[in-house]
Amino acid sequence: MLVRLAGDGIIKDHDFDTVVQTVRKATERIFSVYYVDTLTYLQHNGIFSEAHTILGAILNVKPFLSIEEGKPIVTEKVKTRSQAIDRMVEFLVEFDEIDDAAIVQNREHITEQARLLQDRLSVEFPGKHFPYSMYGLALAGLFGGDATGVVVLESEIEGFDNEY
Repeated sequence: MLVRLAGDGIIKDHDFDTVVQTVRKATERIFSVYYVDTLTYLQHNGIFSEAHTILGAILNVKPFLSIEEGKPIVTEKVKTRSQAIDRMVEFLVEFDEIDDAAIVQNREHITEQARLLQDRLSVEFPGKHFPYSMYGLALAGLFGGDATGVVVLESEIEGFDNEY
């Protein structure tokens, strides 16, 4: 998303400093949530304790995480993939304006969960396309190879200054 944003700035003949400033400001408007099916990576990385991992396996509860200030945070727990898809759709619906969004997954070809999420999002956002992509090694190292998530670049609010 950031590369595409930088490319748009270059195409519009913005100078280098303006493009860099635009991309840096955009990083504050990127949000993401993830559903993780296997808890072992979360335990290994200190996100879940051993007790939480065992309890999650016994109760068949899966974490729903977001990244806040560069750190994964468990925001809630779900029991089924269907509930996870519902939560991802609810997450995206909360945004007033979306510049860009994508589904991230662990495989090159679309997974069933990503396809179901695309179908649900096409109902909530008619005419908007939600592409899918593989997540990188950093997320794979944190969450393992079986997470699914959504990443959104929220639109910049014109005239809004968050400096007080």
